[in-house]
Amino acid sequence: MSGDTRRDKFTQYSAAPHFVDVGGALGYSPAKSQQCGHVFLTKGKTMRKQRLLGIGLAVCLLLLGASVYAQMVRPTHPGTVWELSFIHVKPGMDTAYQKYLATDWKKEQEALKGAGIILSYKVIEAEAHTPNDWDLMLMVEYKDLASQEANEDKADEILQKLFGGDEKVMQGYKERSEIREVLGTRQAREIILEPRK
Repeated sequence: MSGDTRRDKFTQYSAAPHFVDVGGALGYSPAKSQQCGHVFLTKGKTMRKQRLLGIGLAVCLLLLGASVYAQMVRPTHPGTVWELSFIHVKPGMDTAYQKYLATDWKKEQEALKGAGIILSYKVIEAEAHTPNDWDLMLMVEYKDLASQEANEDKADEILQKLFGGDEKVMQGYKERSEIREVLGTRQAREIILEPRK
């Protein structure tokens, strides 16, 4: 490797102070030395700025996440589940059906309540708007859908004990079909008008 090549490499890679080839001899160049120092200072400032920018970005993301979480808190939460049965009582059969509700139906609901299967029950009367509209709504309250489904077998067992087997239960359904018509059954969930605690 020639002397010129060595000097060129030395000039290219050396740190401050900087030496340059001045007329075939190596000489000190204050301008080059300052330029090199400026590069190091600029890199330091750039890295500091990047670090501060990164910290600022992280803080902004944390604040944004907290804000989104606060907005996601729902103003309501789900309550208990109700099974609603819509009943059309046939003309002239009001007293007969109410007698059934006040005896056998109530007895069944009280047994289910005592076993912890249901929470409560109600009967709501309404004015029918058409000849085929419902005029009674039977409401049975459960803790939730999961407990309602989990206790189906237990509820059936209680019904069998109360009324004496499948045949008698089916006979009861048949007799009631002569005084009322079940228009439909729906599941409904109560909405509690406050955030979940």
